[in-house]
Amino acid sequence: MEGLPIVSATPEAGPPVPVKLSDVRILACQDRGSRKTPADQCDHLASVEQALSRAIEQAATCVPPSDAGSTIEYVADVSFSRHKVHVAVPRSGRSLDDRKALTACASAVRGSMQSVPLDTQTHDHARYKIAVTATYTGKS
Repeated sequence: MEGLPIVSATPEAGPPVPVKLSDVRILACQDRGSRKTPADQCDHLASVEQALSRAIEQAATCVPPSDAGSTIEYVADVSFSRHKVHVAVPRSGRSLDDRKALTACASAVRGSMQSVPLDTQTHDHARYKIAVTATYTGKS
């Protein structure tokens, strides 16, 4: 078998991930009216949580390398009665001061979340607030 290239059995490491995500947290869930359920009793929306994490990872280049170590908390407000997902970046959950980068990140994540199908998602409540904190590590 001369002339055949030697293929390594171990895959090469990919490029470093420029963002690290916290675990997804359910902040609140509620049904129509003013009755709210404690957050620890809310069910999880697996496909919406995965879509939010994926959207944040895909938009990771929105933070310049000079702002490595910065954090942004993304809060998705999922309304099954209105069939909408709104993503906010509350001031209290971020350390990034670059307004241009913050706007670019929020816009990119919002755009990705608009295509999340809510019709097929099983849920126990009409509305949820889900949060993920992204820590941007830069390229190194």
